Amino acid sequence: MIHQTIKFLTEANEPWINQYLYYIVGAIAVVGIIMLMVNSIFSTKRNSKRALANLIASSSLLLIFVVALIVDSNTQLIYNKSVYLIFIVVTLLYGIVLTSIFFSRSKSQLYYKTNKSLVYTLKDKEVKLYIVIKHEDDLYLNQKTKSGDVIEVGKNQYQDDLFKKFIETNKLNVINLEPEKIGTITINGKKEKEYRCFILEVQTPPLGERLKINKYQIIPSDLSDFDKTICMRLVLGDEFDITLDE
Repeated sequence: MIHQTIKFLTEANEPWINQYLYYIVGAIAVVGIIMLMVNSIFSTKRNSKRALANLIASSSLLLIFVVALIVDSNTQLIYNKSVYLIFIVVTLLYGIVLTSIFFSRSKSQLYYKTNKSLVYTLKDKEVKLYIVIKHEDDLYLNQKTKSGDVIEVGKNQYQDDLFKKFIETNKLNVINLEPEKIGTITINGKKEKEYRCFILEVQTPPLGERLKINKYQIIPSDLSDFDKTICMRLVLGDEFDITLDE
């Protein structure tokens, strides 16, 4: 393919200025199509992976053209050394530009992610998200535990991702994709436990079996004192930071 392309370009009967422009346009078109195919394959991947794909693809093409130049020179099959050099330069430019663009975008994504609510979980500390679903005046709690939904946070996980999964799993028609954090409860012990408490308002009652409690019936309900405290605080909307001993 390389031989055919270069032979086709060098056999063009054009003045030398136009001919070199012809070589350049041909190189841009050929290499551009190849890089376009590479980027279409990796179009759904992260920008960091696309940057790596462009770097590998351009380096591979560069290696092919350099090897072709050396081999054709030794076998006297070379048509015009300038064409090979133009292809090498164009490939190098494509590689530098595309890799730089996607690498720059990946850094922007990293900046965005590190500014999301990243939860750092230490070895001597457990972090949990305590979520209460609210529709109008009613709270919908976990039927089995008779409490809000508690999600244990793994090492260096994003709250945003955990909430998204929770919303999708429970098929919730939420008013706001970002639950409102009202407060934190920390329980001191051999291993510190931190509950980050959120209220998630929905437009329609959630599907599935849930414990439904009117906000005015929280106190006389059979919830534990711990869960009553959280639910009342969440309903009132007053920020809180409570520390308890185990």
